[in-house]
Amino acid sequence: MPTIGTLRGLPNGTASAQAFAASQRYWDARPDDIENTVYFASLSIRRKDIGLAEAVIRRGLSACPEDHRLRYHLALVLKLAGRLSECIAELQALLRSPESGEYRSHEDVRLLMAKCLIESGVYDRAVRQLEGMIRNTQVLDLLYEIGLKYVEVGKEEKANECWQEIYAVAVRYKDVATRIHAQSGARMQGAAGK
Repeated sequence: MPTIGTLRGLPNGTASAQAFAASQRYWDARPDDIENTVYFASLSIRRKDIGLAEAVIRRGLSACPEDHRLRYHLALVLKLAGRLSECIAELQALLRSPESGEYRSHEDVRLLMAKCLIESGVYDRAVRQLEGMIRNTQVLDLLYEIGLKYVEVGKEEKANECWQEIYAVAVRYKDVATRIHAQSGARMQGAAGK
């Protein structure tokens, strides 16, 4: 019988049913195995069975209630299910945890929180989640998206703050230089017309 390790190395299409069945049997016997719980939940998500993924993670959490990795994956599943407020609550609990800063994916938690806050229309708080983070492409993409959302709701000054944050670390990122210069020109024209 193939093991979980050997099934992971096979192409997705070839072994997906075998991997799912083997992982489920293993998980049924050992729900406290965090690695397999996360793996089985990810297989469930690939099969578009979000309900099963949530049940798997919640069962893992009943065995290991303080596990940050399981809590983070629960938040991911809740977001996939469209349950943003529950997802945000899980992420807030993770961020309040004393061990939160030591969790190896602390920035992933903050990125997911920022994405949820953007979807919820809470742009100022989304920006705050990104403050102090390394300005990698993912963070720049989110700041850019927040800037676009601010423009949609008529808050050009706030959008410009996002563009300037990006510009400070990546001058050539998308069209931020053009947006900043256009915003500066609009302000000068507005001041001259007064």
